[in-house]
Amino acid sequence: MTAYKYALPGPPFNFLGHMSQTQNNALYAWIKRNSPNQPLAMAWYQIRANQLRKSAGLLEQYYATKYPDPSAPQAMTPSFQKAEWQPGPNGHFTYVNGNDQLSAVNVSKIKDYYRYMMQRDDESMFWMNWLRNHIERHEDMANLHNDAAIQVPALQTELTAMFGKNEYQNVLVDDITTPVVGVNNVSLPGPYFRVNQLDQPTAWELSQFSHLSSGKAIPGTPQQTGAGS
Repeated sequence: MTAYKYALPGPPFNFLGHMSQTQNNALYAWIKRNSPNQPLAMAWYQIRANQLRKSAGLLEQYYATKYPDPSAPQAMTPSFQKAEWQPGPNGHFTYVNGNDQLSAVNVSKIKDYYRYMMQRDDESMFWMNWLRNHIERHEDMANLHNDAAIQVPALQTELTAMFGKNEYQNVLVDDITTPVVGVNNVSLPGPYFRVNQLDQPTAWELSQFSHLSSGKAIPGTPQQTGAGS
């Protein structure tokens, strides 16, 4: 991959739809090196989620029973919703605004007198929701690491098979084993296609824009028509 400036073979593996055999091998090596860590990572996220539940429970109990004054508590509960928002059966649209800016100005003036009290309430709600959000995130990460042991090998098998099919060769570039044959059966330095569109065109790509044309399909590649035909 030394010939390429933008098609980087290593992490974070940002392929943008194109991949070379060198990049694929690097990805598989990275997966093999990190696969033994999946059970440990899953256990870590599960433990962390349970720890956050304890913190969230204490925090929510405080805001529900003793906030801000135990003698006159102001009950508060998290507003965090696990279910995603969905539109109603009639779809969703915003209402037409009238002269509601006047009432908004009035309310803002009232709230300004209680600014610090309301900021305290706002921060309290934020931290309760923040903890619940992170509990869900850690549980999701634990599930991902648990599923990786089954899903990743199956996906690797599919990707490996794609490298052997001609219809994928312009995005899955074999830069290791495929012999490159240009027009008039002239051997060229490979591969056929560049991996990243910002890289320089390959010798085979340049040959397709030359004035030479063999009139034949190039072995192992899609049917091409020379610029001079």
